[in-house]
Amino acid sequence: MKLISWIVAICIFLTVFNLIILDTDFQTFLINHHSNSENAEAEHLQVLEFFKTGTLNSPMTDAEKSHMEDVRVLYHNFIILSLLFILITGYIYYKKRPKINFNPIIKTTAVIGIISAVFANDLFNLFHKVFFPQGNYTFAVDSFLITLYPASYFFSLFFWAIGLTVLICIMLEITKRRIIVNR
Repeated sequence: MKLISWIVAICIFLTVFNLIILDTDFQTFLINHHSNSENAEAEHLQVLEFFKTGTLNSPMTDAEKSHMEDVRVLYHNFIILSLLFILITGYIYYKKRPKINFNPIIKTTAVIGIISAVFANDLFNLFHKVFFPQGNYTFAVDSFLITLYPASYFFSLFFWAIGLTVLICIMLEITKRRIIVNR
């Protein structure tokens, strides 16, 4: 299978992930379904404002604030790298016009989703150990961050991104086949 097919699929995933992170309505939906906080929506909006401005007005401990500052830097870097990756891929695709086969990507992405569901806690911990090696990512069960963003929130966010990526790849493959048939 061509590398460009995987690169395009990764771009789709990055785009979907960034869009669902930035979509305040979708985030409100997730918060309402997963958060244990009484003022979840207002508290989540404060966190989103922090990501934009760097000003944090919430009842977080110093450890939670430290973690959120690290998350803010990580997320800003993630957005920049995602955009660069998508732009470079778009340029390569525009110049080379490669044929893309989504079938193996659809199957592999679905398998990744299943494996992720089975090993969700292990992968969640691995993610935090890799991106927060200083260890400031564990908090008490009743802490502000865990109450507002329980693990189920992140699992749901990831599975929505995987599911939408698979769906978009299926739609692109169907569209590609219809275009070929109609030629």
